[in-house]
Amino acid sequence: MAIERLIRMAVSPMFADPDPESEQVSQATLAARVKILEEQGGYCRIETPDAYTGWVETRDLVDAPETWGTEPRWVEI
Repeated sequence: MAIERLIRMAVSPMFADPDPESEQVSQATLAARVKILEEQGGYCRIETPDAYTGWVETRDLVDAPETWGTEPRWVEI
């Protein structure tokens, strides 16, 4: 099973390579649950829920709580 983490920034740029000077290929948004595909030099190559891949800074990620996604969701009005 792949390691999953959450994006902890409002928007985290995703780069083509583990280098902020490389092309930005997409972006990941706050609380997105992403798969970690590879780690290298302060960057992780991730896959977003909509199947985009790219490199983000490791500091933009946080471990998901064990109960994340298992609790019922509702909105009170």
